[in-house]
Amino acid sequence: TRKISVFEIEFGPKKTNNELEEEEEDSSQPPAFKDDYREVSYDDQVEYIEEIDLSEIDAPQQEYLVKKNDTLQKISYQFYGTTKKWKALYEANKDLLKSSDRLYPGVKLRIPAL
Repeated sequence: TRKISVFEIEFGPKKTNNELEEEEEDSSQPPAFKDDYREVSYDDQVEYIEEIDLSEIDAPQQEYLVKKNDTLQKISYQFYGTTKKWKALYEANKDLLKSSDRLYPGVKLRIPAL
């Protein structure tokens, strides 16, 4: 019996040689830290505002024309910089897609603003 495990690994954006050289130059100095800590007492009052239904907000949406060999992960990386947002693309386009793993060239997908 064989067992197959699938792992999703995401690497950050590629750095150019110039960026790597700049990091080496900056590494000679210790990093600077900001002290954002502040003490909060129990007497601080918290105001609650009304919950906002995000579906009512008219956020600008982009459209994307699916090309051959496209996947939701590739499109997610193109627009959001990460492959992990593919589910948001699928949820926004459920009416157009039969399945999350079936994309057909020529279909216009809505790209929601996150």
